[in-house]
Amino acid sequence: MMALRKCKACGRTLRKKAKKCSNCGALLAQRTSFLPWIITIIIIGYLVGHFSDNIKSFVVNPTKDTAMNNVNVDIMWSSSSGNVTKADLTINNNSQYDIKDLEVICTHYDINGARVSGKDLTVNEAIAANSQKDINDFNLGIKHPQIEQTECIVSDLQVM
Repeated sequence: MMALRKCKACGRTLRKKAKKCSNCGALLAQRTSFLPWIITIIIIGYLVGHFSDNIKSFVVNPTKDTAMNNVNVDIMWSSSSGNVTKADLTINNNSQYDIKDLEVICTHYDINGARVSGKDLTVNEAIAANSQKDINDFNLGIKHPQIEQTECIVSDLQVM
């Protein structure tokens, strides 16, 4: 005996394996096996387990965020010799945390505010909470006649 079912649109009796009604043309829902769902769940479980250590790095770190929001860099031009521009940088740690391994990015802008060039610096020394660190004669790169302004920011740091 052949397995049968009814078309929900017109009520005609059809074979269970039919994909559409031969009378009205309505598409018939097909039952899916549980096997694809089981395989999908296993794969998702494996991926979550495999990458769970990396997921921790995406979680917001309020301590680091607080420190980042309370650190700034002051710049004072110190000298220009030949084609090289140097400046004295003061890193102000106004946070309640000791910090280290700061990534500082200095960007030069022209009179219209367009980026002309930049220079990166890594400060590996520790800077105590509510203190400052002076970096004298930091090489900001080759003198450029269009440089009108330089801004230095801390792009990353480690909280101790």
